[in-house]
Amino acid sequence: STIQVVPVGGDARDGRPTVKAAFPSGSGWPPVVPIVIEFSESIYENSILPTSSTAQDARIILRVKGTTQPITCIYDFVAQGRVLVMRPATGLTNQQNPVYEVVMFPDGTDVDGVPFLVSGTESVLAEFECNQSDTIHDGRILTTYPRDNARDANRETAYYVFFDRPVNAI
Repeated sequence: STIQVVPVGGDARDGRPTVKAAFPSGSGWPPVVPIVIEFSESIYENSILPTSSTAQDARIILRVKGTTQPITCIYDFVAQGRVLVMRPATGLTNQQNPVYEVVMFPDGTDVDGVPFLVSGTESVLAEFECNQSDTIHDGRILTTYPRDNARDANRETAYYVFFDRPVNAI
């Protein structure tokens, strides 16, 4: 099936789904930084997730710029399918100063089967570098959901805070 039941508290909207934001971007990130992608509505998870261990068939991947090989990630949807968190299975590297890309391919859809508009064969959602100094040990907030001053956040939405590295819960 190309659709799924809207999750409790989820969102199905008229028209094509969009990517509202993708994090991180730019430079200065630690090698364990997660990738966080916010969508305009709840997403049909099976249309995005890889079905193989190599992630070749995933509709959103992480890769080194200039290559086509996906970096294996652990995929988790949160916020009733409106946010995708991708955590690289192994830490990223700064050797040879790679630029990492978060890339979307065609055929990903929202919960009611409407596809994303991807121009051409792919769309780069974000580029970043893992070149944070080894002397920095304090974490930073990567993003939140809903983001500050979000206009379309539901009143009942839980608040998520995504950090640039693993943290210990108190």
